Amino acid sequence: MNYLIFIWNRIKDSVLLACIFTGVTYFLLRYAAHTFAEGTDYTFVIYPSTGIAVGLILMLGTRVWPGILVGSFLAHFNAGSAELLADKGLMWALLSLSTTVQIFLAAYLVEKFDCMPSDFSNPRKQIKFYFVAGFLPSLLYATLATAILIYFGQPAFNSYFNDWVFKWLGDMSSIVIFASLLFCLAIFTLRRKIIVSLFLLFSFFMAEGIHRLGHNWEHERLDLIFKQQITALSDSIENANEHYHSILQIMESLRTAPGGTTRESFKSFADTVLPNDPTILTVNWNEYVPHDYLAEFDHQLDQEYGQDIFVGETVNGVRVPVTEKDHYVMVRYIEPYDTYYMAVGGDLNVNDMRHTALQYTAENRIPSITSPIILNTGQLETIVSMYLASYDGDKLLGYNTLLLSLSNMLSDIIAKPFSQDLDLAVTDKEAPDGLITLFHSNSELDLNASDFTVDIPVFNRVWTIDLYKKPEFYARHGSLQPFLIGFGAMIVASFLSIVVITMSGQGIYMEKLVRERTEELDKANKTKSQFMANMSHDLRTPLNAIIGFSHIMKNQMYGRLNNEKYREYIDNINSASNYLLNLINDILDLSTIEADKRTLHKTDINIETCIKKCYEHLYPLSNEKSLSCTYNIQQDIPFLYADERSVKQILVNLISNAIKFTSPNGKITTSATFDNDYFYLSVEDNGEGISEEDIEKVLTPFTRVENNPHISHEGTGLGLSIVHALVKLHDGEINIESELEKGTKVTITIPREDNTVVQLKFRKRTKA
Repeated sequence: MNYLIFIWNRIKDSVLLACIFTGVTYFLLRYAAHTFAEGTDYTFVIYPSTGIAVGLILMLGTRVWPGILVGSFLAHFNAGSAELLADKGLMWALLSLSTTVQIFLAAYLVEKFDCMPSDFSNPRKQIKFYFVAGFLPSLLYATLATAILIYFGQPAFNSYFNDWVFKWLGDMSSIVIFASLLFCLAIFTLRRKIIVSLFLLFSFFMAEGIHRLGHNWEHERLDLIFKQQITALSDSIENANEHYHSILQIMESLRTAPGGTTRESFKSFADTVLPNDPTILTVNWNEYVPHDYLAEFDHQLDQEYGQDIFVGETVNGVRVPVTEKDHYVMVRYIEPYDTYYMAVGGDLNVNDMRHTALQYTAENRIPSITSPIILNTGQLETIVSMYLASYDGDKLLGYNTLLLSLSNMLSDIIAKPFSQDLDLAVTDKEAPDGLITLFHSNSELDLNASDFTVDIPVFNRVWTIDLYKKPEFYARHGSLQPFLIGFGAMIVASFLSIVVITMSGQGIYMEKLVRERTEELDKANKTKSQFMANMSHDLRTPLNAIIGFSHIMKNQMYGRLNNEKYREYIDNINSASNYLLNLINDILDLSTIEADKRTLHKTDINIETCIKKCYEHLYPLSNEKSLSCTYNIQQDIPFLYADERSVKQILVNLISNAIKFTSPNGKITTSATFDNDYFYLSVEDNGEGISEEDIEKVLTPFTRVENNPHISHEGTGLGLSIVHALVKLHDGEINIESELEKGTKVTITIPREDNTVVQLKFRKRTKA
């Protein structure tokens, strides 16, 4: 601790060290907050760095503002990247300057209005501090920072108004919590530091936890909306595939209609389908042609189209004779013919991609599709072919085929209301050449950073759809829930922090007030005791003369007093003087002890002998009431090493009290026992007893408890007070057990000592 104080003093004494310390502290706090929220859209509602910076500038002086400026700029720079320095460096510099102005203004206003909290014992000054250091500078910073972000076109987390409120109240809460935390560590005692610091940190984490909870609730709600849109998108794609499947089935029914499929019937069918569905580029019938039937197929095409059709296969856009093989899949009809006439007579079964798709539909008799194909029809377009095998019993006749534009299909789907807030990229995972992107709504999409990925089976293939939320998604579907929850959390955290700081300050104030009053009372009491001790000789000397002369006159040592009234007066004078002397002796004894003028002269005391002498001294009083006075001494009890005069005074006071409050023919027992650590002296009677609520009172000076108003007891009310004081001088304890009408037992506990060990460490004994 002393080493930390030394370092702190060195920092305060050096301007350079103070600036470096402040700047590094600010940067590390902002860096920690940024690291915690990195990779999420979560933002702190209360940044500790602001409150800590305000506390440091108040403790180290306004000279540390360069450290805050540099630390703030480095924090913004670290949150971005070196590549962004050219574009955002000016904005970061202006934001850092705004932060520095805010913190410098807080220090200036606190000094101007003299509201630096010394010990938080003045609530009015404390509230004034939070207003001038938190409310006003934070309002200025929030306004400047929001204006800078708007000027540079930076997007708001929710809305600019919400961000402005968050910056304002968040910084104010930070000052309430963390500036107070710094002052607490500097001002309060260790115990209060721990308690208040933990509570302030609890308020901070509570606010952040509540805001995080509200943030997560909002995300869960938005994720649910997002997943609903994904479901609708998937359903649309599946519906589109079902639609294409139904068209293929209609084409198949066309073949089985009376008269079969002719060029005219196929064109008529195409004219009803193509104008209504821009996603279908072509419809075509591809005939299964065995090698032996190839010449006949060529002849039929020439007759049907009225011209010489070159039957072959297309290689690099050029029609060449077919490669000899067992069978061919030849284009018989295709619409629109004017656009795709060159495809007629071409063999489709010329590559592995088409062969796999054709084989799949032939074996499973369900549709199949190819991986993407690039078709040059005046412009490059990504297409896929969809096939459905046609059978006559078990005889394969050919394939009904659709050529589909994925761009048109998916563009049409994402134009629907449920997907207007989404960007998507569709890829084919099973493409022969690896992952192929079928479609993307935004060329800048990162396939490794999508918000959600879904796999959709499409007949013989699987399409992977990566989905992204557009900024419009949050604007359209976002709610004020996180804002309101965060707002409430900041208010609650600030309020709780102010309450605990105020209570701690009031506690310090009350402790200080009580301490001052106690010191004044102790001083007055010691002054009184000192006065009484000093007056001992002046009070006792004339009383002793009165007692002596009244005793001589009472005993008529120099002649008889013939008047009876005189003898009565002399008796009264002598009795009153003795009572007054005893009272003065008790007062002086108590005053001497309280004035720390009672000196203990410890010797070895035979406790049995001491008790016997006390009984002998009080025998006239006990005999007058016919009391039975006995004692019990533990066997082999050692000597008690204590002040003999004090021990006798203790026993005499206790036994005389027992005699006073015990009825005639009663019983008084004095006991002495010991163990390894203590001596125990007790005086027990079967007298009137003391009520439970009066037991504590009897140790107070000048207190007399009268349980029976018809019985009058003489005494000053100082006996037990003197006993208590003498026991405390011996580091002992006094314990009173009493019950009305059954008696009282007073036990004195004195630590064991010997004349070779002046004082042993006193271990407090737990009362039964």
